[in-house]
Amino acid sequence: MSIDVGTPGYAIDITAAAFQFNGQTLSAAIVEMEWNTKTEEDLVHYQGLQDPQERTKGQRSHDGTCTWGARQWALFCQTFGGRDAVLNREFTLVVNCEPENDPLLYTYTFNKFRMHSDSGNLNKSAGMTKVTFSYLSFEQETTAK
Repeated sequence: MSIDVGTPGYAIDITAAAFQFNGQTLSAAIVEMEWNTKTEEDLVHYQGLQDPQERTKGQRSHDGTCTWGARQWALFCQTFGGRDAVLNREFTLVVNCEPENDPLLYTYTFNKFRMHSDSGNLNKSAGMTKVTFSYLSFEQETTAK
């Protein structure tokens, strides 16, 4: 079976995103996300040889960016006492995606999620804020609707 991912309805669209913090669930108006998981390996050289003979398992790091509506970002920051109070605070972020024409619900959970910096734009249409983040672990679950 093949899936044409270019066909409308097969994109994994964000339907709901929420932060969990101290037992509370707070809606997140995230419209777009990109995340990266990267493993940094160390190469081991023996006896002065030029080419490496081994490599370590490495260290893993996780980071990314997400885009919010500028108004929603401002309201979210206000909930915690301002932008500086939000940046570097630890949350759990749960993103649910429910594509059309797909019987599955996709859930992405980012554990120990921290936002580090933001940038934005304002204009006559919807202004947007882009936020950089890191997280310590990631879980992906697929369930039937």
